[in-house]
This record gives sequence, structure tokens and C-alpha cells, in this order.
Amino acid sequence: MARVVILGGGYAGVTALRTLVHQHRGDLEIVLVDRHPYHYLQTEVYDFIANKTNISDITISLVALALSFGKNVQFLQRKIESIDFDRRLLIDEGGEELSYDYLILATGSRTFIDSSIPGLAERAHGVKSLVNALSFKQQFERAIYNKIEQEGICERRGEFHVVIGGAGLSGVEIATAMADYSDRLFSRSGFVCSGISITLISSGESILPGTDPFFVTKAQKKLAKLGVKIVTGKRVVEVGEKEIFFADDTSLPFDFLIWTGGIIGAPLIRSLELAKNRRHQLIVEPTLQLPGYPEVFVVGDAAELRDLEGRILPPTAYVAELSGRHAAENVILMMRGKPPRVASLKTKGMVVALGLSEGAAKIGSLHVGGFAAHLIKAAIVHFYRHPLALRTKMVLVKGGTP
Repeated sequence: MARVVILGGGYAGVTALRTLVHQHRGDLEIVLVDRHPYHYLQTEVYDFIANKTNISDITISLVALALSFGKNVQFLQRKIESIDFDRRLLIDEGGEELSYDYLILATGSRTFIDSSIPGLAERAHGVKSLVNALSFKQQFERAIYNKIEQEGICERRGEFHVVIGGAGLSGVEIATAMADYSDRLFSRSGFVCSGISITLISSGESILPGTDPFFVTKAQKKLAKLGVKIVTGKRVVEVGEKEIFFADDTSLPFDFLIWTGGIIGAPLIRSLELAKNRRHQLIVEPTLQLPGYPEVFVVGDAAELRDLEGRILPPTAYVAELSGRHAAENVILMMRGKPPRVASLKTKGMVVALGLSEGAAKIGSLHVGGFAAHLIKAAIVHFYRHPLALRTKMVLVKGGTP
């Protein structure tokens, strides 16, 4: 019986697991490995921060999910420290080894914290992990509570300054969610002083770089409506205790700093002595195989993924799912003695959440804005999460057995 190990329980890893189970009909042992026992739906964290959803809406139990697929699927909660590709072994932090016949590397990415910027690592917050998102949410709510407590003396207290570094997709969605939530809370409760200021910083000349101008226009209008300040063309060179310093010798005060300035490969990927790009993502073959190791596939943010024209694809959940599915299908082909196929990865569109009930979407040549785009995003989330949630609930109903 062949053993396929999937390292990473994110969008790419979970999609690879589902594809292997649903499309392979022979004997196959599948082992899903992750250092956390849950699948974190990071694309929905903005609603979580804004109290629109709870923690159960952005997590899926990997333990229950593996159980739901039967005895040939196993979940192992382990932190893998190294990989011996020649011996086909994963080695965890305790030195225990796990062998594989095929390996799908789906380790994801981390927020890129530039070590050349003094103070950034110590004072910035991110949302790439559940624990960081939870900490972020708690501190943001504490800030709101403090402003409520200052209702009677707001004229003698300054605003609470939230600064978001990075004006890509994550930065814009966080800014609009936070601003929309705080605006609704204070206005509906009848408070005199809200006192929460949100500033979005872009090192480039615009927000949402590289996207369709439709998204830029929609986002700018929504941010302006919510009172979010946009600062462009500013490169951060230092982060003080309560102040950000820029390359042009200007500065900006802050009380809470969120950093969304790009991604970098996971620590395990960075430790591998293999070809990588500047983001420390592995360079892969067009089939998603690791050069020199045809039994290893790299998917999601762990790899530099390109379309058939050679253009680098954005590190989105949708692209991760596509790559996870393709890698699993190639594993099945190889087990049947057939050659793996070149990955035909292409995005069909893009959806951006703009606050709690609006958005912007492009599907093919169709552009949709406002509440309709919000409904499109909600539908995408539902059709991804709902089948997974049903499987885990099935395990609970049956007492922990598939």
C-alpha cells in the first residue's frame, strides 16, 4: 500500500486530501501532518476580527476531518523540523521519523517581517495564524473598550491610532472591516466620541497593486467613506515604541500596528537547501514536482506557482486549492504508471471584501460591486467550508468513528 504524506493542513493541503480520497479507488494510506489540529480559514479572519463571526466559523478540526474519511486516512499533530528527500523521511522536533512514498508539501507561508527595519518584529501584529488573529482581535476590542470608558473626557484624550502597513488585499480587507465595525458600534450605541483613527500605508503609489483598476476604485471609495486615511509612496525604515519613521524623514504616530507587507515561505521551507525565489518559495517543475525528486510535489504558498504563460500567480486561497488538487491528481496518475500532467493553473476572478456587507468582484469579464459582491464572497466561503463542516459533524454524531 502506497503512503502519501501531506504536510500542511491549509487550503492546499486539505484540497489535496479531499482529491486523493475522492478520486483514488485503490489501496492508499494518506497521512495529513500539521503542527496545529485545525484548518484555519484565514480568508475569513476579517469578519472574525469585526465580531461578525466566531472562532468556530474560521476553523475546521483536522482530527475529525481525517476520521471522516475512514481508516486509511490519518492525522498527525507534529512539528516537522527537517526532510530527508533521499531517504524519503520527515523528521519531527523529537527526532521521530515518518516515511513516505509520495509527499505533498503544503506548508503555506508567514507574514514577511523585514529584519532590516528596526523595531518592526517587536511591535507589529499579523493575522497569518489563528493565535495572532485572536490576539489582534482581543487588543482591538480592548482599544474600543478604552474609548468607551473615555466617553466623558474624549475632548481631552487623543484618538487611538491604528496603522496598517501594506495596502494589498489583506491590508485593504482588514482596514475596511475594522473601520466598518468600529463605525457601526459607536454610531449605533450613540457614543459622542469614537476616537479611532485608521491609516493604511502603501510603499507604492497606489493600493491593491497589480489588480484591476476596478478594485482600486471601489476600495478607495469605501475607505474614504469609512474615514480610513491612505498614505502612499512611503517606505518604513524604523518602528519606534509609538511612532513609525519613513525614508523621507517623516513619521506617523500609532497605538496599534498591523503588518501585512507580503509573505515569506514557512521556516521549514526556508531551511531547505533547494532553489527558491526571493520570497523563499520553492521553485517547482511545471507539473508542481520538486526538481530532482519526482515523488515530491509543492503546492500553495510553499511554491512559486505560475500559469501556462509563465506569469507568477498571486498567493490566494483559490490558487492554493487549484495547486493542491492538481498535485493530488498527479500522484494518482503516477501510482497508475502514467506520467504527471503540467499544471494548468489560472484564476477565474477575484473577490475583495470591503467592510462587513460590501465588496468588489471580477468573474471573467463581469464586474460586480456592493452588496452583490459581498453575496458572491459569502457563497464562495459557504461552498468551501460547508462540506468540511458537515464531515466533521458526522464524526461527532457517530461518536468519533467514520
